Amino acid sequence: MYALELCHTSLDRLFHGDEAQKKYREKMPPETEVFLQLAKGLAHIHGKGFIYWDFKPQNVLISEDRGNGQVVMKWADFGLSTPLNDRGTVSKSDGERPENWFAPEILHLKMDQTRTTPIRPKGTFKSDVFSQGLIFGYYLLQGHHLYGSNFNIPNNIVNDNAENLKSKSHFKNPI
Repeated sequence: MYALELCHTSLDRLFHGDEAQKKYREKMPPETEVFLQLAKGLAHIHGKGFIYWDFKPQNVLISEDRGNGQVVMKWADFGLSTPLNDRGTVSKSDGERPENWFAPEILHLKMDQTRTTPIRPKGTFKSDVFSQGLIFGYYLLQGHHLYGSNFNIPNNIVNDNAENLKSKSHFKNPI
């Protein structure tokens, strides 16, 4: 028998929940605490020798500790998590991970039009950390991806064109 924790919402629903989903309205911890919790979670995953691989806002769950009322951020959906091989990488076949959350080195390989054989992108701890940074940006930008809108995000990541950092309108407290 499995007992699973019921979490209030996901990071995606925090910003984009429809009426049926009711956006999460509870007080969130300071941004630094949100990032620290997620970074510690990813460090734990890496400490076990796994690459997380499945970054997207839907896989960040928000829970409230019933004992002390503290809001806790958690990584979810470990179906794509894979142990590192002897070279310190993990290979995955195409289509197993949302491209909008890939690190640039993986996108460079995927976009290489000169290749005649399918590639198997190699994830590393570094690629996981980059993808985690995209999640941090999504949180800071209140549900907007650092690199723009859906159809142009992979190209913008490869070209280091963080479209949504150019506009301060997405920030809670513009500088």
